[in-house]
Amino acid sequence: MTISGSAPHDIEQLLRQAAQLFNDKRSGDAEALLDRAMAQAPDNPEILKSLAQHYARLGRDRAAISALEKVRKLAPGDFDAEAMLRYLYTSAVKAWHFPMMNDHARNEAFDRAIRAAVGPDTHVLEIGTGSGLLALMAARAGARHVTTCEAVDLIAETAGEIIAANGYGDRVTVVAKPSWELEVGRDMPDKGDVLISEILGTGILDENVVEAFGHARANLLKPGAPVIPRGIGIMSRLVGGPALVDSFSVGKVQGFDLSPFNRFIPNTAVLREETSNFESFSTDMEVFRIALDGAPPEPETRHLEIAVTRSGISVGVLQWVRLYLDDEIVCENAPAEQLKPSAWKHVLFTFARPVEVLAGETLAVVAAHNLQSTIFTLDTSA
Repeated sequence: MTISGSAPHDIEQLLRQAAQLFNDKRSGDAEALLDRAMAQAPDNPEILKSLAQHYARLGRDRAAISALEKVRKLAPGDFDAEAMLRYLYTSAVKAWHFPMMNDHARNEAFDRAIRAAVGPDTHVLEIGTGSGLLALMAARAGARHVTTCEAVDLIAETAGEIIAANGYGDRVTVVAKPSWELEVGRDMPDKGDVLISEILGTGILDENVVEAFGHARANLLKPGAPVIPRGIGIMSRLVGGPALVDSFSVGKVQGFDLSPFNRFIPNTAVLREETSNFESFSTDMEVFRIALDGAPPEPETRHLEIAVTRSGISVGVLQWVRLYLDDEIVCENAPAEQLKPSAWKHVLFTFARPVEVLAGETLAVVAAHNLQSTIFTLDTSA
């Protein structure tokens, strides 16, 4: 098939044929037609919106956004284009970025550690650009150069804009790649003198932080280069109380025994509300310490005998993170009864059933991590 010129009816015919190819499960052929249509598309908002819808259907969000940005210039305020743009942007970039950027305690701790590690001859490598905040801190601290990478191209593009607007575009290079695809001499001028990264999710290990640091130390950093953070502490305590019992288990309701439904108690839950509604039944414990600046760590399992400090009904173990940024600076998101809540949420690892605990006794719990996730459960072998 040939399409001559760029008249609207020609493009519309091409889009109809692409839609048919989608229906025929020929997405590769449909994608080729869309790219040809995009290259020939006139300045027609309706055609561009149709192209954007087809690209989004293919998962080509960047191409869809490009088409919709053209609509924004041609027809400011177009409701459909604006709604679709918002959907695509928020699908690509999760909302947790905002509280993370505004987490003062986290930001202050990283800034202090970066200032202590960076000098005028330092080439800083950052993994996980985000808004560009940590890269900007490193540049402000006087780094010779900062190479920062970001796997999500929309985020990388926005970070580059932010860095340039703040006056550091000449010393910070944003590379739209995951760290394991970086090449020294191509993406970065030389190996890094310092690694900075904050790619910790609420689950602590779920963003492959251990693997990313190990790869960077082996391939992208000079021998002995310091890393920030240098270690991760996985913290926990026994929790429960009436609010959590009602949130994660059921017993008698209106005179009926509903307890068999407890087989569906979730393994984990993220506590997103203020944490003052739970009760604590043990002191805080650093269950695992994972070094990021030495030999690669190994998966680990521990059998814990947790000393109960208060009687009540426990529903599980609450987990949070402690970051050892260097030898002196520590950042931790302990629950609200100790510290103000941070952008990292607290993860509750629930037991298969609520457990009555008595002050002065111990509760046997198994804790394990495989470098990518953690788990806490009652120790049934005890």
